Amino acid sequence: MRLRLLTLLGGAALIGALVVASVAMAGGNPANKLHANLTGGQVIGGQGAPAGAGNATVTLRPKKQKICFRITYKKIGPRAGLNAGIYKGGKGQNGALVQTLFTGKRSSPVKGCAKNVAKPDMQAIRAKPRQFHVTVKNDKYPGNGAIRGQLKQRQ
Repeated sequence: MRLRLLTLLGGAALIGALVVASVAMAGGNPANKLHANLTGGQVIGGQGAPAGAGNATVTLRPKKQKICFRITYKKIGPRAGLNAGIYKGGKGQNGALVQTLFTGKRSSPVKGCAKNVAKPDMQAIRAKPRQFHVTVKNDKYPGNGAIRGQLKQRQ
């Protein structure tokens, strides 16, 4: 009787451990975790903020159609007109806006999630993150942005 009970408990513990591990692995898919180092020197087609710098941490959440982010910035000028987005375009290329991340006067760091992200956009970013960049703009640098950085997988 005791052997049977111990066998059942051991089996239940093993199944529980496997379920927890598989759930943790699904949520922690490295392809969904991206990063960009942002500087004014990476802005293409115009001058960005000369001393501007920051970082963007981006997490793709395909099942929830969300892109969550944490963006830091410094030395980019006033916060009036502040906004950030993910744009199509590899290193040295400008491209169209794919997803707005935030708009409005916000202090660094800015955290949040963009919702209702189109699945094809999410798939494209996930498949080739280096073909996309994060750009932070404001009223002083409205065109090509104050700071910019190419997305890449987090290590």
